[in-house]
Amino acid sequence: MCEFSDVSGEILAVEERQNNNDVIHRLDVAGDIIQSQEIIISSKSIKHTAAIYIGPVMDGRMLLVLDRGWIVVVHTSNLKCKDFELQNSVRSLLIDGGEIVFSTSNESLIWWTMDGKQVQEIKAPVEQALKMSWGAEGATIWLAGPSYLSLLQVDKDKNSCKLIGQIQGYKITCLGLSHNPDGGELVAGDITGNVAVWAETTSLTHEYKLSNPLRCIIWTKESGILIGCLDGSIYRWDSVTWNPPDRFCILQGSVLHMRLSMSADQLAVGTSKGQLGIFSLSKSEIPSPILLFYAHEQTSGEVWSVCWSPDDKRLATASEDTSVRVWEYNTTGVPLHTFLCHSAAVTAVDWKQTSRGSLLASCSDDRTVVLHCGQTYITLHTIKTAGVYGWYTLTYMCFSPLPHSHLLACVTQNGHIVFYDVTAGKQLIAIRIHLGSVEGLNWYSLSGGEGRLATLSSDCTLQYFSTDTL
Repeated sequence: MCEFSDVSGEILAVEERQNNNDVIHRLDVAGDIIQSQEIIISSKSIKHTAAIYIGPVMDGRMLLVLDRGWIVVVHTSNLKCKDFELQNSVRSLLIDGGEIVFSTSNESLIWWTMDGKQVQEIKAPVEQALKMSWGAEGATIWLAGPSYLSLLQVDKDKNSCKLIGQIQGYKITCLGLSHNPDGGELVAGDITGNVAVWAETTSLTHEYKLSNPLRCIIWTKESGILIGCLDGSIYRWDSVTWNPPDRFCILQGSVLHMRLSMSADQLAVGTSKGQLGIFSLSKSEIPSPILLFYAHEQTSGEVWSVCWSPDDKRLATASEDTSVRVWEYNTTGVPLHTFLCHSAAVTAVDWKQTSRGSLLASCSDDRTVVLHCGQTYITLHTIKTAGVYGWYTLTYMCFSPLPHSHLLACVTQNGHIVFYDVTAGKQLIAIRIHLGSVEGLNWYSLSGGEGRLATLSSDCTLQYFSTDTL
């Protein structure tokens, strides 16, 4: 985390250190450290601290929000720190003249001086905000929460706060994410069965409530939106007429993952009972099964992910049994190859034809990404994920869709996205983008060649980014 200081040509940055106090650094524009200071708070009962938010620089001072409700005021000239403790946890703050405004967990806005003295508290008619921003002329405040965006009108003289507008979003864990092949729209669901279509302008265009909890979604060009559910059902939602979705099959166990073939005319499905199914897709006909067999053990071999080879002649499955198996398209039930390169459940696989040949990637609960040659099945690189603190697993993974890109993205159970260079076999960067587990990842390209990356999470938010600068 970093913040530009008000001292010309300097940057203030906080270094996160696992199991130790964080450290604040003063750096010049070349990145050289001028001064460092460990963040130690006055309470002797706290063994180590972790910064969760960096506030703005004002009058030569910068604000840090630490875990456990501690605030640190840092003097930018010498990094001397003064701390004080709030009685409630803090997630976001604003500067109001010479005072600090906090949104707290007990649905209040609290004003404090820079010296740590509370001067005012106003009850707010919303839950604790994860992000705050001033509205027009300092009289209104925008608060963003896990499933809402609210606009509050604040009157400090009357000690009152009024809700004057609110946008509601998802209220429960999001699951299933895909994009319109023709561009401009995303479809996402949640664990209760709600399915919603969003324009990239963030406006809601269509929605439907299924009677079954869903797990995965694919938007196809020929067959509309296909929805896989936890009871084994697969539905088709016509994206032209928007008539209610029709169920066209029921498989054993939950439908955990679905993947289109490169030619987009066939669908591969993995289930919690170890099944791999292949369906033929047609614009005019109901999807029909071509193949269905047990690719992994029924009791311990959930198929968490499936993918097609670049030529559609093979498939790969990732399983709870820690293996990755490669299958011929017209398999007799015997795998071409089995990878035993992970020590925990394999959560995702993806396959891409790169300038250096066919590349098959897998990621796992063991926090590693493994890269294999897609022709010889030789393991090329094993990459340990770094820079992600706390307990987590790797949940979803995909290659960049751009033909000349050598990037791979993974997302984590604690809200991070991690990028890897598959040519060099190394991790590039890890960034926290969600406050909950990332439960969907979709990297796609538009007709003009621009890259887009979309994610959704248990924090009830859906995000999408341009990846042209990666």
